[in-house]
Amino acid sequence: MSRDHLAPTAAALLDCSKAERLEAIHEDRWITYPRARFALEVLETLLARPRTTRMTSVAVYADSGMGKTMLMERFKRAHPPAYDPNERRMVAPVLALQMASHATERRFYGQLLTSIGVPFAPRATVLDLEFQALRNLRRMDVKVLMLDEVHNILAGNAREQRIVPNMLRYLSNELKISLVCLGVSEVREAIGGDVQLARRFEELILPRWQGTRSSKTSSWPSCGTFRSGWPAKSRLGLCGRCCRRSTVSRRACSGCSTTSPPTRSRAVPSASPTRASRHGTR
Repeated sequence: MSRDHLAPTAAALLDCSKAERLEAIHEDRWITYPRARFALEVLETLLARPRTTRMTSVAVYADSGMGKTMLMERFKRAHPPAYDPNERRMVAPVLALQMASHATERRFYGQLLTSIGVPFAPRATVLDLEFQALRNLRRMDVKVLMLDEVHNILAGNAREQRIVPNMLRYLSNELKISLVCLGVSEVREAIGGDVQLARRFEELILPRWQGTRSSKTSSWPSCGTFRSGWPAKSRLGLCGRCCRRSTVSRRACSGCSTTSPPTRSRAVPSASPTRASRHGTR
């Protein structure tokens, strides 16, 4: 049987046993498609940004089963932690974890310390857990903190729904790190509980898969649906096709490589009315 139509990794499985082939079939597979590639490019841009007083963050929205967790794992594996023998410390530019089913301040800090392998006293106060988490994250030089299932914040009571976003904003300010929050559409409501936190997020929307033959081309636009939390312009240099509420000047877009003038979508109105001229939006 000819193997010319198979990839080298797939052709090698033909010589394996039936059990090994079944195990390979059930393994996780990363499928690269335009929208996922664009999302990874946005995350790379976020990681490459220098530390500033107000770090840019990204919220990724998608329905269940659209690959949010795989996207997080893919980016995490691309930037694994490494041990620095000179300073004798572990350096992890990207830290990823899943929000607990009932997200509280204490559970979040406990889960964060557990994910980086730091022991803590079960009866420690929230202040002690916070100090321990800040000290270790600063020592590990974390730049991007990725949180999956952020909509679990809504499982708490009204008080907890305000405390957790305030805690995330404090971590971003204190450590000068970017946040990447992934979840379903309810993430907007979870993040929107803190107005100051919501203004730091740019929204990346992953639509549902479309089972058509043209899904690799026409069903997937070259740019992801991107919306900026700022009324002025996107901080990641995206054009009007990518940003619903933000505009940039006439130049090449970092997402779709177009040079068309920015456009404004009617689906999501701007936060404040603007006046447009032939030179762009003022």
